[in-house]
Amino acid sequence: MLEKALAVWPRVRGPVAAAAFALTAGLGLAVATSADAGAASLDDCRRGDLISRIMACDDLIADSTTDAVTRAAALVSRGYAIYLRSEQTDEALANFTSAILIDPDNVAAYIGLSAMHLFRKELDQAEAALNTAVKIAPDNPDAWSALGEVYDAQGKNEEALAQFDKALALDSRLPMANLNKADTLAKLDRKGEALALYRFTLYLFDPRSQQSAYARQQIDTLEKELGQ
Repeated sequence: MLEKALAVWPRVRGPVAAAAFALTAGLGLAVATSADAGAASLDDCRRGDLISRIMACDDLIADSTTDAVTRAAALVSRGYAIYLRSEQTDEALANFTSAILIDPDNVAAYIGLSAMHLFRKELDQAEAALNTAVKIAPDNPDAWSALGEVYDAQGKNEEALAQFDKALALDSRLPMANLNKADTLAKLDRKGEALALYRFTLYLFDPRSQQSAYARQQIDTLEKELGQ
């Protein structure tokens, strides 16, 4: 990465982290594209329990007066909600794909599509979706950070690091980009830099979160290895 995965974080890296980017970027973009008709309904499509969200999205998508951009945004939100509810990727993928067909510039849909492919270990498809996303919106830090996740999953650590750096150049306090960069630095045996960045991430996440607990665990490990 979704909401369940983000809350529990059975794996802090890989698909769960990609899903985190997808959820944040996708829902944020949905709001940004809903300035016209259906804004309140789109907000309902993003809030509340999952069943209520899915029903609100269904109503908005089926409404013949809904404009294409808002319909695509609703499909994106529905895709996330469907995955959160079932942890099945097929229907979520279908929603993200439909959103792209309706609105080819919907970056959130490409990020969501990539996250689902990453869950399925379809790394080439995940990379292709994000390459499109960064072409459409080169100023979107979540897209670059998600692309870094894909490179990391492919074992391309240097390439992953470059994408995280692009994301952080746009938003230096992007939480997951910082955490993922720290992990990649550790993989590259740049332990001192990784340790400093893990410490920085403690200021970015809720202290009660799984992400924060993971960062503290990594800090303890690196401090022992570095004799600090």
